Amino acid sequence: MPTPAPDEALAKPPAVAAPAEPKPYKGVDSYQVEDAELFFGRKHDADELVAKILSSRVTLLHAQSGAGKTSLLNAKVIPELERRGWTAVRILPLNDPIASVRSAVLHYVVPPPALEVVALDRVVSELDGLGPAPTLDGLLARYDNEPLASPVKRRVVEPIEPSAGQPGPAGLAAKVTPYVCRLLRATLDLDGFAAHVAAVAQGGRSQPLETVRVTGATPVGALRELLASKGLAEAHSTLLGYLDPPSDRLWDFLANLVEVYGARRDRFGLVLLFDQFEELFTRFIDPGKAAEVTAVDRPDWRLRYRFFDEIETAFRAQSDSADHDRPASDPGRPQSPPIRYVFSMRSEYTAQLGPVRRFTPEIDQSVYHLQILTKDQALDAIQEPAAKFGFTYEKQCYQRIIDDLLKEERFVEPAHLSLVCEKLWDAKGREIRIKDPGAASRERDTLPPIKLASYETDLEGARGILRAFLRDFLKELSTVDERAEALELMEPLITGSGTRNIVERTVLIKAPFRKVQLRDDLLGKLVNRTILRVERRVGGDFVEITHEFLIPSVRELIQEVIYADATQYRFRTALRTLQAADEAYLGIESSLAVWETDYESLNENRARVEWSWNPRAVELMLRASVYYGAARDSITFWADAFAGTADTLDAVPALRDIAHGVLRRTMLGPEELREINQRRDALTLSPSEVAVVFRSQMLNFVTSRPEDIRYWAGKMFP
Repeated sequence: MPTPAPDEALAKPPAVAAPAEPKPYKGVDSYQVEDAELFFGRKHDADELVAKILSSRVTLLHAQSGAGKTSLLNAKVIPELERRGWTAVRILPLNDPIASVRSAVLHYVVPPPALEVVALDRVVSELDGLGPAPTLDGLLARYDNEPLASPVKRRVVEPIEPSAGQPGPAGLAAKVTPYVCRLLRATLDLDGFAAHVAAVAQGGRSQPLETVRVTGATPVGALRELLASKGLAEAHSTLLGYLDPPSDRLWDFLANLVEVYGARRDRFGLVLLFDQFEELFTRFIDPGKAAEVTAVDRPDWRLRYRFFDEIETAFRAQSDSADHDRPASDPGRPQSPPIRYVFSMRSEYTAQLGPVRRFTPEIDQSVYHLQILTKDQALDAIQEPAAKFGFTYEKQCYQRIIDDLLKEERFVEPAHLSLVCEKLWDAKGREIRIKDPGAASRERDTLPPIKLASYETDLEGARGILRAFLRDFLKELSTVDERAEALELMEPLITGSGTRNIVERTVLIKAPFRKVQLRDDLLGKLVNRTILRVERRVGGDFVEITHEFLIPSVRELIQEVIYADATQYRFRTALRTLQAADEAYLGIESSLAVWETDYESLNENRARVEWSWNPRAVELMLRASVYYGAARDSITFWADAFAGTADTLDAVPALRDIAHGVLRRTMLGPEELREINQRRDALTLSPSEVAVVFRSQMLNFVTSRPEDIRYWAGKMFP
């Protein structure tokens, strides 16, 4: 295989297949429920938060951006609540918060039996050594013995994406978590699994079917036959019809869920985890009449108030019962739904919870503020996942990582830490594991370490790792021009003092002379890679860099890709010159305004510029192409561009004496031009005479009209 060329202008690398094995760190991605065994450093936070949830009907979790609220809910809170018998459903507002509640709850509480079959088949096919006729106990024991670092361990508990036409609740979720997955990850016991299958099998009957008995001794084949049976599918469809009533009231839905499904379970309680709750205030906003045209993609802001009204109704109805503090235990006795509400949001938006405090003032007595990691928590988050994968760090190495990422001499942001550790795993940890695959079973003090030199010298420390993270993103872009555009998109998001700035999205996307679609696409890619964040607030959509730690790397790459590249820098300077000339257009009368070097750069890069919406700039470029004697194809391009934009001009501004001291009286004057234009259909002119008239039109804008310029441009460049 040939040696790759040096990394000049961030040349795009060949595609490399992702490794089949799992990784001990998630990088900038949030931890999921299936990552629980790798999520460390938050045990105390999880215990405190779960205690608050169980002791109060409503709980507020808040933290700064990037503190790891979603990871905490997924990897710690949801599994712990499930082990205690509660069904915990994470809900995002999306475009309709009420519809999101119904969809998320139905998909998590009663997933289609066909997906249980898919999950069961997946684990049977992935696990070796099950034997010809394994029981359910045998399957679970074999899964428990699978090493955490095995590719199988996580893969068989991941949510499943339903196939087209898969029966299930309306508004089918992108991915669904079958009960088989919860059984494997041990957040649900066999009794709970059997109770769920029996509740589904009961369907519209008054009693469960006699054949529905699932125990540890049940053969896996028999369980699959049951889950794939037509009778269970029909029972599920009937039950779903009961659980999804036509009423659009949230309270009717929740109460009915407990009465119909919860009554069939020995123990059932529901925790609604509203994650990213600040979106109720950042996305569901009244754009105002003036913004209605540009707000087509915004959700209906009135849904926010309707959602709060529905939550209040449910909350007050639940308050009427004395049984709301514990899950249902008597299937024959109707009672108020045992429901908990958890609102997780960024700290800066907690002051806007007035609509919630209106009906539940106790929310301020059940609050948990999640701090970013302390030094001790950061140490656990570094060491524990590594040990499970059979390696460790030199003491000096992990101490240096923490010191490099430390803020205020106390805290470490989890996203920073996870990203650095992920890069160390990619560079060194995987290699150690391959050389010593049995290390994970040994004592911790005998594990092979990642050395300080690997961190400081090979990867250039945290600064080098973060720079590489951004560099990797830029390498994924198609061209050098796109990389420069992405960095210019980020540049306004950094203040002169090197801190984060917030800029309205339209200002970034519709920057002067920039390709709107290209910048919109780049913004989407930057957001998907969690480099940038877009938030909807009053006044528009605002963009910011997700984390302060990215700023030094962004600034370095701007210097490297834009300022150190003569071609890119010249083009950038030329654009600014053109912008200044365009902005001063109405106030000048005697300057060409675009220098020859700027014109050449703009002309060379004209495909990178959005010209159609700025006729004055096109006019300036056409005049410059004539003045500097540009090639015929360039003049033709600018004449055609001008012809396409001239109709949008209200008037042609007066720019006199543009060739003062150069062309003087060799051109026609205003009166002469006026007469020539009046008689032009009757005149027969030579090419040189046409050129004189055209150049005169270009240099006498007091009398020239757009249609006249377009006419003579057509004569000169037929």
